[in-house]
Amino acid sequence: MPYPNLVLIGPPKSGTTSVFNWLSKHSEVCTSRVKETYHFFQRDEEENGIKKFTQEDFKKYQIYFKKCLNCSKCVIEATPEYLYSESAIGAFQQIKKPIKFLFIYRDPAERMFSDYQFHRYKTKRFKGTFEEYIGHNKGNFESKKVKLGEYQEYLRKWIDAFGSEKILKMNFNDLKKNPRDFMKELARKINIDPVQFEKLDFHQKNKTVKIKSRALHLALLKLAENTPKPLINTLSPIYYKLNSGTVPGITANERKLKEELKKYYKAINTNLMNSIS
Repeated sequence: MPYPNLVLIGPPKSGTTSVFNWLSKHSEVCTSRVKETYHFFQRDEEENGIKKFTQEDFKKYQIYFKKCLNCSKCVIEATPEYLYSESAIGAFQQIKKPIKFLFIYRDPAERMFSDYQFHRYKTKRFKGTFEEYIGHNKGNFESKKVKLGEYQEYLRKWIDAFGSEKILKMNFNDLKKNPRDFMKELARKINIDPVQFEKLDFHQKNKTVKIKSRALHLALLKLAENTPKPLINTLSPIYYKLNSGTVPGITANERKLKEELKKYYKAINTNLMNSIS
């Protein structure tokens, strides 16, 4: 069974769901059975250490791509949290197949605020303020969540492991401004036909909305696991119309804190920003 030759490594809330979906429409692309396998991701590496994977783990990983055997030029998966995982780096180093890794740069302060809104209003896993979400109530930018925006440190480990030519760096602003041109450029980078994106309908995926009933949302997410995807695509607009609303606008305090975050990250990610712009 095959391994992927393109892995979207994040970061989260940087368009990976949309890019994965759009790539899946291409005739030369085959996707993993689920978008985010998390197969080589080790949570809390600082406490648990870097995980070593067995041959059995690699065989199980290949099952995600069973349908891709001898049928596609490009085989992909997308687990945004891989960016932060040295366990994932070590695992992919063991795969004796050329693999490219796509990193999409999104302003880390904007990404952080988007992540906050997603969990505050859509998943409802968090009920506090933006300040509390990033741990700034302690008076500094030293929380684990803030550290996730220090991309340069994490990406350096991937470049050291695989070489800069294997790390594709693209800009979220380009994706947002013109998704068609973004996908055509990506197609050229991974050697698939860019023309197929000329007529594709570029709908945004994983958009943050304000969920009214979390219990209903969780129940339907569970039900969706065993529901055919075409039926989900048909019913989703109806469901979101009934159980969602508009996310509140940004407050003055949130805007001020986000600008402070931007200045903090600018000093840390300068070299990375210059390499992408």
